[in-house]
Amino acid sequence: MQIHPWSKMFKAWCSESGENQTELAERIGVTQSIISAWSNGKRIPSERWQVEISTLTGGAVPTMIDGYRQGCGLCDGC
Repeated sequence: MQIHPWSKMFKAWCSESGENQTELAERIGVTQSIISAWSNGKRIPSERWQVEISTLTGGAVPTMIDGYRQGCGLCDGC
């Protein structure tokens, strides 16, 4: 299974942030299992959560539409 580019960017940011999944989940307001699913590509967050994450990361993890506009390959026809 190929991991979606958004998940790769999110996982990389999570690693760089120094927070564990539980801490990040509490800060965002979701469960740890959701963070895990987003990180490993089992789920892609809704647009609302993508905007929240983009804001939280200062744009390091853009929304899929913003990533498409920036040319970083986040929108692959999904």
